[in-house]
Amino acid sequence: GKPVPPGTHDPVRDVQIVKEEFTLWMAGVLRKNLEKVSRRMLSGEKPEKLLSDVLSGLEVKPEDVKKAMDESGLDPKKILQGKSEDILRFSECLRRNSKPFLVAANKIDVPQAGENFERIKKELEEVVVPVSSQAELILKKAARNKLIRYEPGDSSFSIIDESKLTDAQRKALKLIEERVLDVYGSTGVQKTLESAVFDVLGSVVVFPVENENKFCDKDGNVLPDAFIMPRGSKVIDLAMRIHSEIAEKATFAVNARTKERISLETELKHRDVIKIYLRR
Repeated sequence: GKPVPPGTHDPVRDVQIVKEEFTLWMAGVLRKNLEKVSRRMLSGEKPEKLLSDVLSGLEVKPEDVKKAMDESGLDPKKILQGKSEDILRFSECLRRNSKPFLVAANKIDVPQAGENFERIKKELEEVVVPVSSQAELILKKAARNKLIRYEPGDSSFSIIDESKLTDAQRKALKLIEERVLDVYGSTGVQKTLESAVFDVLGSVVVFPVENENKFCDKDGNVLPDAFIMPRGSKVIDLAMRIHSEIAEKATFAVNARTKERISLETELKHRDVIKIYLRR
């Protein structure tokens, strides 16, 4: 890209360009395969499945296709007619449903960034997280060298030994504290990851255990595993993620937090601790 002075470029337009390019990419893939999809539809195959197969490289699901059809007001026959405006409208809805965006507003430490950040939040529908990747890099490097105590996502840091810091290091840490941590609460890097998983995708984290009383495995390790599961996942889905044999032999489960016996069809909630019982 062409370098410009800080604060003079339009970040909203940047986001719009990325969304437009992604939509055009999906539309191009669809256009290439319309004839093939039309032929297979004549044999009775479901259009949602056919269109998701065409976009399988992007992990688009049949339910994403169905939702995009409903939102765009376009039925399969209309889409397969191949009119440019219809393909683009459908692709935009499909992109929004199958590939939601999160905006990491980087370089938030630049003095002119605050105004742009507020504008992005106001004008975009996506989740927007203020980020300073440079501040995160500096803090992690300082922590690795045992100059400060800091963990990703922390809202502050503490200096271990002031005498080991150079003047340049003190200045850099002070700027990070004043321009980033005190204003936005963190560098935003860890928050970006968490927001993408939990806020945008709506995923849940579930902890399978062998001992539902001590929350541990057979070796005594407390909460040894954590699985990020799609929203709406059930106990049987967790069993399958652990191992297909576990899913085959599973009979019921216990919610270790409540000690309640639950079925394999019970929907998982965020931070559930689950013990799965197997038939012998």
